[in-house]
Amino acid sequence: MMRSSRAPLVLRRTIGPLLLSVVVAAIVFLIRRLGMSPLKDATHDWGEFAIGVAILLLLTRLANYLFFDIAFRLRRKTEAPTLLREMVAILVFSVGFALLLRSLLAVHLTAVLATSALITAVIGLALQETLGNLFAGMALHIEKSLQVGDMVRVGDVVGFVEKLSWRAVRVRTLLDTIILLPNGAAARERLEVFPRSAPEPIAHAIRIGLEYAASPTRAMAVIRATAAAVPGVAALPPPRVYVVNFADFSIVYELRVWLDDYSMFQPVESAIRERLWFALRREGIGIPFPTSVRYQHVRPWTEPPVPEVPPILDRVDLFSPLAPEEREALRARLTHAMFTAGEPVVEQGAIADSLYVVESGELSVLVEGEGGGVVEVGTLSEGDAFGEMALLTGEPRTATVKAKTVASLYRIDREALAPVLHGHPGLAVEMSRLVAGRRESNEARLASSARSAEPENEDSLLSRIARYFGLDGVR
Repeated sequence: MMRSSRAPLVLRRTIGPLLLSVVVAAIVFLIRRLGMSPLKDATHDWGEFAIGVAILLLLTRLANYLFFDIAFRLRRKTEAPTLLREMVAILVFSVGFALLLRSLLAVHLTAVLATSALITAVIGLALQETLGNLFAGMALHIEKSLQVGDMVRVGDVVGFVEKLSWRAVRVRTLLDTIILLPNGAAARERLEVFPRSAPEPIAHAIRIGLEYAASPTRAMAVIRATAAAVPGVAALPPPRVYVVNFADFSIVYELRVWLDDYSMFQPVESAIRERLWFALRREGIGIPFPTSVRYQHVRPWTEPPVPEVPPILDRVDLFSPLAPEEREALRARLTHAMFTAGEPVVEQGAIADSLYVVESGELSVLVEGEGGGVVEVGTLSEGDAFGEMALLTGEPRTATVKAKTVASLYRIDREALAPVLHGHPGLAVEMSRLVAGRRESNEARLASSARSAEPENEDSLLSRIARYFGLDGVR
């Protein structure tokens, strides 16, 4: 059976100081055997002091091994931090060195430092930065801000903590280079830490610029769905997408994903961008880049063609009394409008003079009940119309209509309908009859959950329409 040829840990820890002690003792013994006496005078034995320092170093290493490699590991079930080991070793060696000075050389270190203000000042100034790094390292260790293996970001540099010493933090970058960050600088500057043992996934932000032609709702849905399927992205919390800027050439979106292992953020980000390229291409959403357009006119300017408006009025009962040519004239005056999910189209109580026809999407009809709460009393979809009373009489909106999905609507204003009614005043009679019938059928549904106006007869409604549009002879 193969056995490891590696030396025991206690031997690896103490072999250096042990050999040093043997060598120092041998040199002192040899000098004395040769009859040379430069190591001893009337009051000082420098040979014994040299041997004492070497033995002190050996004892310090041995105590370090017993305390950290045995006692600390058994108690904490983990390896002791390098910085703590070094600090304890320096403290033990300093105390032992002071005792050696006092016992072997009769030197009181405290008295020397106290009586020499100049020496103290010089030492303090010379060790200012070193002491700053030392105490900053102690603070980082006590607060447990950093641990070996954590990922850190310092400015534009990202890497992993390899070692924490009394002087600096050793960071291995993603390019496999080494950066030594002084402890003082780590304590003063902005240092982002991504713990290796974070209890929750860590968020990562990615910014993406897409063309203006694609609606934000559709673009965000594509980005969100694509990111959620990439390996390495945590299921909870789910990816989130925000619109952060309307830039010169693009709408800028910020995608936030949560990673269980933040050290893999580069491969995960690369995979997200790669999949997004294909997903956006399938959806017909372009990724813009700076361009310049040069126009050269070789013939007189002509107005661009008017976008084709669908024959959507044919499905609205209110406009059924109109002749085909009248509906065509009114259709030319329609205004197109789009609303995103959650956006209100009209507000209850608002003064308005327009009617909306739904081309696509779903909308909620909400009214304020007796107790002040808001109740959904209906849903509108393709071909539905709302706002007849506002269009025909200018009265306040009786309900709030809010988009449930992305909705495409066409709006008809009073100014668009007025020429048609003035050309055929009898149409107001037919419209008032249709509106009165529809309003009567809605009263029962609205009465239980909303404050609605009292029902009014057809003649009263017709009078109001005539006054609103200034139709003489129609009452």
